[in-house]
Amino acid sequence: MLDSDEGGFHLRACSKSSFAESELDLILARCRDLIIQFQGALYKKIQELDLLTSSDKNILSTLNEDMPPAEHAFVHELVAQQARLTPNNEAICSWDGSLTYKELDQKAVGLAKHLIQCGVTVRSWVPLLFQKSKWHIVSVLAVMKTGAAFVSLDVTMPIGRIANILKQLDNIPLALTSADQHQKFHGIVDSVVIFDEKLTTIDVPEIILPTPGVENSIRYDQPVYIIFTSGSTGIPKGAMIEHSNLTTEIKALNQELKSTPDVRSFQLNMLNFDFCISEIFCPLLCGGCVCIPSEWSRFNDIPGAMESLNANFISLSPTLLSTMSVMDFPKLKTILLSGERVWKDLSDLWMDAGKRVLHMYGPTECTVACCFLDTCIKAHYTGLIGNPYASKFWIVDPLNSDKLQSIGAPGEILIEGPTVGRGYLGDPERTKEIFIAPPAWFSSICQRRPSRFYKTGDLGKLTKHGDYEIVGRKDSQIKVRGWRVEVLEIEHQMRLASGFGAAIEVRNPTLAPGQDQLVAFLELQKARDHESTTADVDVLWEEMKSNETKFSKMIEQVESRLRDVLPTYMIPSAYIPIRTFPMTNIFKLNRRKLKEVANKLDISAIRNSMSGILDK
Repeated sequence: MLDSDEGGFHLRACSKSSFAESELDLILARCRDLIIQFQGALYKKIQELDLLTSSDKNILSTLNEDMPPAEHAFVHELVAQQARLTPNNEAICSWDGSLTYKELDQKAVGLAKHLIQCGVTVRSWVPLLFQKSKWHIVSVLAVMKTGAAFVSLDVTMPIGRIANILKQLDNIPLALTSADQHQKFHGIVDSVVIFDEKLTTIDVPEIILPTPGVENSIRYDQPVYIIFTSGSTGIPKGAMIEHSNLTTEIKALNQELKSTPDVRSFQLNMLNFDFCISEIFCPLLCGGCVCIPSEWSRFNDIPGAMESLNANFISLSPTLLSTMSVMDFPKLKTILLSGERVWKDLSDLWMDAGKRVLHMYGPTECTVACCFLDTCIKAHYTGLIGNPYASKFWIVDPLNSDKLQSIGAPGEILIEGPTVGRGYLGDPERTKEIFIAPPAWFSSICQRRPSRFYKTGDLGKLTKHGDYEIVGRKDSQIKVRGWRVEVLEIEHQMRLASGFGAAIEVRNPTLAPGQDQLVAFLELQKARDHESTTADVDVLWEEMKSNETKFSKMIEQVESRLRDVLPTYMIPSAYIPIRTFPMTNIFKLNRRKLKEVANKLDISAIRNSMSGILDK
């Protein structure tokens, strides 16, 4: 309520039942500031109004004024330091043998000297192509000790993709690979070194490894590795990460994880995936052990591999975790979820079994991750990602990063801090677009010097409790018949209503304007381990026909909930039962496969054959 009072005004809330007191204070302060702005300029456009109140600015200043410092150290030197502290402790327990810390460091030094003999220099790029093995980690450390940067490739990569990646690198003295993979470099790299354990025992006293602080030697701000992700143009884009980025990230993440020497980390992720970086270095920097399964075990028997390696820590996606049974993992203590939004019932299931369930969020370009949530400590819900570490978050207008969003308002997440990487290799335009200069508002909020900024493309908001929440992606806000639709919201509501996995795709096989249809996929069974990474999408037509009444009742239940909470344009046109969700080779939901199935469907024929069951 607005009351005039000698040219001033008072704002009073009519009801406090729907809002917390802190929320009311923000709302009232925002209204007061807007009215003042209108008084000063009645003809201002709405988009020209400053929605940030003085209270908003104070909160943001308090949250973001103190930036965690960058670590000026090298991860490979910290591993060597650990080797001096605990030389006989197990550093690697792999399907192909174990290594103590002393053995790991000595073999990495020997291999590094051989690589230098073969022409590897500071600031070279060294591609690595191995199956999962203890020798991959030895090779990674060896490359780091030479002052070069490693480029881990995956054995499942087509040769054409390997070629597209390596032709972007301008200084490749050699590639290092196992004997069973070397032919993939034929015609792509001039020199290929086939790994042999004998190479790790070379002792050449006259070869001195690069030392920090010496001219033309290794520096904290030079690349330590590069990871190539899918590019919108079809050409892989390489995200460069510097030594200081990596050291800052691993030390900070270990603090969040509360890592101890007892940790035995199961190396599940692909070697060219950024979460593999933390799987390797988090345990090695705290005196723990990296547990490496064979490629076969990784795809076919995760429980058996973890049991045999005595692993107690695993990092994986929520989609993959949902396929697993709690009873199969008696030794598992900690689960680190990443790569996708975590739904509450999944984390609750594993916490009820006595497991510690954590969630980390962050893009490849920002060195593995930068936001952390311990669901065992903090009340959580689907979409919550917790608090930043080794970085600061800002929420900005998705269309204009020079405009800050107010507290509680959704917008694009900007990440600022010492874990933000160098940019994209050989793509200055894309780097300038995504790794942006300090926005115009920065100096009005913080007195400190700005760090690097990265535009994530993720939509999020700062909650009233000071946590951050993901609400979607800029590119997952699709348009269906002119309406803006957030598919993650529909999937969340479907999952709550059905108890099954749910995924939404847009069907428009002819790409005709106005013909888009939302197709809902319901996962009626769960894949065991990784069987759905290669399997085709198995639509359960016959099972659905034989259980027509049961399926119809389930759809009615799902749609009833959707109609209660979503507008009509967000209701799917069809509901398709499938056996298991397809997953990518990094164990995330393979939406491309689902879209292919959706575009092949004849919705009219489905409706007719099912006697109207799917006619929703």
